[in-house]
Amino acid sequence: MLLVTRPQPEADILAERLRGMGFETLIQPMLHIHFLDDAAALTPRETLQAILTTSANGVRALARHRKHLGGDIPLLAIGKATAREAHSNGFAPVSVASGDANSLVELATQQCRRDAGELLHVCGRDISVDIVSLLQARDFSARRITLYEARATERLDVSVITAIRKGHIKGILFYSRRTAEIWNKLVCAAGLREHCINITAYCLASSAAEAAARLPFRDILTARNPDEAEIFALLEALAYKGLKG
Repeated sequence: MLLVTRPQPEADILAERLRGMGFETLIQPMLHIHFLDDAAALTPRETLQAILTTSANGVRALARHRKHLGGDIPLLAIGKATAREAHSNGFAPVSVASGDANSLVELATQQCRRDAGELLHVCGRDISVDIVSLLQARDFSARRITLYEARATERLDVSVITAIRKGHIKGILFYSRRTAEIWNKLVCAAGLREHCINITAYCLASSAAEAAARLPFRDILTARNPDEAEIFALLEALAYKGLKG
C-alpha cells in the first residue's frame, strides 16, 4: 500500500493514477490549501510582463482573479503539472521550466526583457526559494503576491495510524520538504517513529529526501529530476517487490 500525502485535489488525482498502475493507496494530505483574497495587489496589465507560477495551487488561485489581469499575459510554469493546470484554466501563452526554481528563473531570463515590465511571482505564504530575489539579482523588476496558504495537518487520521501499526503501508510519497517535515512531526507525535523502518520514502526532490532522512525509513529513493513521471518510473521499477496490494 502507498500513502499519498499531497493536498487535495492533487491527492485524489495521484491516488487514481497509482491505482491504475496496480497499487493500493491511502490518502493523508499533509497540507490543506486555503485561497486568499488579495486581488487588489495584482499589477495592472500595462506594467506586467509575465507571471511566474511555482505550483498548480498558485494557478488555481490566480484563476479566481482573472478579471483583474485585463487580458492574456505570458505565464511561466515551474513544471509540467503546473503548466497543465494553467492550460486547463485558460491561460495562454504558457512556457514550461524543468521542474525547479532555478530552471524557472533561467526561463524568465531567456524569455523576458529587463526593460519590458514587471515579473510577478504568484505563490503561497510559505516559499522554499526566493525567486523574486533571484530575479532582482539579475536586474529584473520582480515582486511576489501571496494568493493562497498551505496549512499543515494537525494529526494523522485513525485509518492511517492503524495501517502503519499493522504494517500495511509499504511506501510513502513526498513531493516537498515541507510535506516530509510535517509527516516527521505527526508520526513522532503518534508514537510511530520506529514503524517507518517498514516503509520506503519516494521523494520528488532532494530537499524532501533530506527531511525524510530524519526518520528511520527502510529506504529513501529520490527522483532523478523533479518531475512526477520520475516518481512513477521509480515505482514501476519496484512494482514487483511487495508494494502492490
